Amino acid sequence: MDNESELSRGLRVQATRIEEDSSYSSQRHFNVGSALRAFHYTAGMTIAVLGGVGAYSLVVPGEVSATLGGLSALLAGAIALAFVFLNPGEAALIHYQAGNDYLCLRKDALYFLDVGIRDPGRGMEDKARSVEGLRNRAKELDRVHGNLYTPRWAYVRARRDIQEGRTSHREPLPTPAGSSASPSVKEGHG
Repeated sequence: MDNESELSRGLRVQATRIEEDSSYSSQRHFNVGSALRAFHYTAGMTIAVLGGVGAYSLVVPGEVSATLGGLSALLAGAIALAFVFLNPGEAALIHYQAGNDYLCLRKDALYFLDVGIRDPGRGMEDKARSVEGLRNRAKELDRVHGNLYTPRWAYVRARRDIQEGRTSHREPLPTPAGSSASPSVKEGHG
C-alpha cells in the first residue's frame, strides 16, 4: 500500500471516530435534555396541584384538611426549592444546545467521509487539514461542554438508540478500496 492510500485510510479512520463520538455525545445530551424537560413540566404541575390542594384545605374546615394543607404546602415548597436550585428548564436548553453542537460536527464529519475524502481535486494536505479542523472542533466542544454532567444512563440509552436505529448513525465503514460508493446512512433523529 502506498503512502497516499495509507494516509487516506488514516484520515477516514480519524473522521469516522469523530463522527461516531459526536453521534454518541449529541444523543447523550439530547437524552439528558429530554429528561430535564420532563422533570421541569412534572415538577411544575406537581407544585400547582399541591398548591391547589393547600388552598382548598384552607377553605374546608377540619383537622384533616389542615394537616393535608400543611403537608401539601411543605411538599410544594420542597419541590419548588429543588426546581429553583436545579433550574431544569434552562439546564434542558443547555443540553439541547450541546447536543446540537455535536450534531453539527457529526454532519460535517459525515460530509467529509461521503464527499471530501473522495474528491480527486483535493490534495492529501487539504484533506488532512479538514480532519485536523474536525478534530480541533471536537476538542473545543469537549472543552466548552465538558462541565455539563451527563449520567451513565444517558450514554447507555444513546448507545441503545443508535444500535437499534432510533437515531441516525453511519453504518460501519470502510468502503471497499477503489470504490466510490457512499456508505449508507440511516435517517432518523440526528
